[in-house]
Amino acid sequence: MSCSFTDNTVNVEGSLNAVENRINLAIAQTNTALLNSNVDDCELRIELAAIEKLNFTESFSIFDDVTRLRDNTTINDIVENLRNVHDADIVVLLAGENYFDGFGIVSDIGPNEEEPYAVVSTGAATTGRYTFAHEVAHLFGARHEETNDNIGRIEHGHEFKTGNFLPCVFGSKQRTIMHTLDEGSRIQHFSNPSVYYDGTKTGKDGIRENANKLKSTACTVSSFKQTFIPTSLYIVNDNCSCPCDDASLSAVINTSTAGVSFTFEWEYSIDGINWTVDNYFNGASFSYQMPCTEDNTIFFRTTAIGSDGTSITSSTESITSTILCQAAGSTCAQERNSLDNKLDAIVSITSNPTHTNQLLEIDVEILKEGNYSLNILKESGVLQSTIFKNTFIERGHHYYNHKIAHPGIYFIRVTDGDGITTTEKLLVI
Repeated sequence: MSCSFTDNTVNVEGSLNAVENRINLAIAQTNTALLNSNVDDCELRIELAAIEKLNFTESFSIFDDVTRLRDNTTINDIVENLRNVHDADIVVLLAGENYFDGFGIVSDIGPNEEEPYAVVSTGAATTGRYTFAHEVAHLFGARHEETNDNIGRIEHGHEFKTGNFLPCVFGSKQRTIMHTLDEGSRIQHFSNPSVYYDGTKTGKDGIRENANKLKSTACTVSSFKQTFIPTSLYIVNDNCSCPCDDASLSAVINTSTAGVSFTFEWEYSIDGINWTVDNYFNGASFSYQMPCTEDNTIFFRTTAIGSDGTSITSSTESITSTILCQAAGSTCAQERNSLDNKLDAIVSITSNPTHTNQLLEIDVEILKEGNYSLNILKESGVLQSTIFKNTFIERGHHYYNHKIAHPGIYFIRVTDGDGITTTEKLLVI
């Protein structure tokens, strides 16, 4: 539902914040009454779609104002636009006027998709009269007691007495929310003969069952404005993978469009900027063999293409190859032992990514002394520069400074005498 208010409402309440609090309280009271009447949240719950100011000047008559809300083309166009924007099934105008002819009114007792309007005086909305809840229930088809309104069958309010001694004579008079009220207050219940209040039934079988009426019309009212669920697409994946392993990704699409099937175009990138389309996979599942070197990050995205011609692209996800990966089913511990037996050197870079012409420090840890080469390669594999070549290096950490003049993806590669390499990716921006 959407709730509108006027400048006069703000003046009466004292502030916009007070108006919002009044509306939230009124909805909370309505939902509490539903629960008290054995109407569960899953059967009916009033949800606030929007609170909007309406350029509307109240008259002195609530009958006139609800008629203007329905019949005045300018006003009704605004109200209907708000309904459409917010997918609101019903509309309540919280008015500031203290009307001479009523506390609340509906344009028609529902369910009526064309006239789901109510006007409620803010001064009576959340008092013991529960006027807001009363008018909202009218929009779902609930009615007054049958002696006052004999239309319908079970949708009537209930009046009864409670007390410990001869309640029919000396008891306190109780009225459920839909019973008319000249004075006093109502109990926070809709009539339901299966629910008791102070030991007495709050309804009468076959005639005073507001709660069951509300249950029966809830789906009708809720379908007045079908809430549109925007199509969304996202990728489910682990954020890491063992080097050389196949990384698995899945696309999840949520859509309210019925009957549309989707194919998927998967893309991958080593820098998140330049993308390559995979021509093999076109389903919701995708597999990619990760680089065999550590700490290489691959970026992924997918586009879902609907049979109706629509398409949507996911946000970008990334997976890093690392022997420290703890993803489900990972065998990186065994791979690390195998890799450690092969590697004679480990390379790492400070300030990665780095900027052009910024001095970066390359840390080469030699695990086994011997002859090594240290090269910097472009993304294409072309040699950019050689820091040393086939040079005898002792065990320990060795540090080298270097600058790169142009932005791009580079690989820092150490090669031992047996041709075994270890590589670190560097991003220069």
